[in-house]
Amino acid sequence: MENKLKSNLTKTVNFVCSFIETNYKYRKLVLFIFLSIYTSHISYAQSVSTYAGTGLQGDLNGSVLTCEFVSPEQMAFDSKGNLYIADALQHVIRKIDKLGNVSNYTGNGAPGYVNGNISVAQFYNPLGIAIDKQDNIYISDEFNYVIRRIDTLGNVTTFAGSGLQGYTDSIGTLAEFGGTAYMCFDDSSNLYVADYVNNVIRKVDNLGNVSTFAGTGVLGNLNGPANLATFNWPVSIAYNKLQNVFYVSDRQNYLIRKIDASRNVSTYAGDGTAGHADGIGTSARFNGAKGIVTDSIGNLYIAGRLDFTIRKIDTFRNVTTIAGIPNVTGYVDTENLLSEFGRPISVVFDGNRNLLVSDYDNFVIRGVEVYSILLGNGLAQSTNSSFNLYPNPTNENFTIEHSTDQAEILITDILGQLILKIQTTQPSTKIQLDKNGVYLVYVKTIHGMSAQKLIVNR
Repeated sequence: MENKLKSNLTKTVNFVCSFIETNYKYRKLVLFIFLSIYTSHISYAQSVSTYAGTGLQGDLNGSVLTCEFVSPEQMAFDSKGNLYIADALQHVIRKIDKLGNVSNYTGNGAPGYVNGNISVAQFYNPLGIAIDKQDNIYISDEFNYVIRRIDTLGNVTTFAGSGLQGYTDSIGTLAEFGGTAYMCFDDSSNLYVADYVNNVIRKVDNLGNVSTFAGTGVLGNLNGPANLATFNWPVSIAYNKLQNVFYVSDRQNYLIRKIDASRNVSTYAGDGTAGHADGIGTSARFNGAKGIVTDSIGNLYIAGRLDFTIRKIDTFRNVTTIAGIPNVTGYVDTENLLSEFGRPISVVFDGNRNLLVSDYDNFVIRGVEVYSILLGNGLAQSTNSSFNLYPNPTNENFTIEHSTDQAEILITDILGQLILKIQTTQPSTKIQLDKNGVYLVYVKTIHGMSAQKLIVNR
């Protein structure tokens, strides 16, 4: 089957290259159609698997194959590759280390509000988790109405919030929250909290000063300047550092909202009606969208809590379903669009730029292949490294620019056969390929590896 696929793909590539040489004016149309088909084939090869958990509900530690979760909510990685999970109804923070060992990092399983060492600390329904650049861990402790901080020595303190439910902007423990949900950091180490009860996004700077970043505190669906905009049950926020913008899961408005660098709020996707529909921007529909995360090039991924899918919004605002069967609940590991989820609730990227999903009703963490591309006889995953390639398409030389001085550049044909391999110590490399065709260009740096398609038409 695989050999037949490669043979057919080879014939197709040869035909496309031959056609564009003799039919120049149709070149763009043919290449667009071909790349659309090729990209569809790549997506089909991706799959969903169980990353951690047995599917049974419980507080069982051990390996990722034998552990059990009660109610996995938001997840976050530290700089060492350890994954931390807010297990809300168990009132604990779970940890999965790089070797796949699962443990209770802090919390004793009983609801409470106790600071101190991680061995004695207590939480009450921890929902959100975010980790700063120094590996300090921040927890949105929902029913204690506070943000807790766990430093790198394992000391738990209250970072912000008085412990009383309310809506007060102030410093540290003088502030009040209504309902703390999912969180994220920006590049300046400011923490952003979805305060769903107050229908606002709160900002906590690194000194603990709490302010309202967006929203008025009044329920609604009004776009405009952040201090005038309104939300309805915002439950999650994600930061896109490339454009310095934020995205918000505005759950009861059935929308994904955007807060730009000037703090203007707009509707990024969704028509405001509960449902499941793919489309462009406001022609799409969502139902119970919760956890969201951006990748290194600005695409947004969404956990569809009530339509049981994982959605993607690309940088052109195209909304697509990338995993799960819309409105079908279950527990099936298979190819992405045939898989089934119980209630996907949180999403985070792992070190291989694949998506991990908290599947709340199945009590597991699922893995969703997102960046898989064919390379030779197997798969290679792109990671958190980006580069510029121009001009593309090209009829002569092309240039690759990347963020580090040292890099390895690999160029393959469309079937994954290696054409060129370059070790460079320069941030910019000029290359020439002698034959027309469609190529895959990989750039590997200390940050990982990414890939782009290149079209050569000499």
